[in-house]
Amino acid sequence: MRKDNLVYVDDILSSIKKINKFCKGIGKEDFMKNELLMDGVVRNLEIIGEASSKLTASFRERYKEIEWRKMIGMRNRIIHAYDTVDVEIVWDVIREDLPELKKKLRAIVSDQS
Repeated sequence: MRKDNLVYVDDILSSIKKINKFCKGIGKEDFMKNELLMDGVVRNLEIIGEASSKLTASFRERYKEIEWRKMIGMRNRIIHAYDTVDVEIVWDVIREDLPELKKKLRAIVSDQS
């Protein structure tokens, strides 16, 4: 049985919340020195990509303003080429992409409720 799309959206929001909690008060330099922190963030980015890939095509089509393919692609790069994960890109995702994604996903939840 397929999970409801909103369950996957909630999974994504939960991972964003964890990443924000992990990185609260952490600067870029400290982030890059902390292997455990990076691993936790990368794991949650994997979850975000995996949950995005489980959403129905019609759901992703309805909410085109979200770059679903980009999120799925990041997950695939992390899973299949872990040794080449660019920490600079991960940092940029945390600081630039996740806040906007969170806002858009909350709007979707409101729209679907």
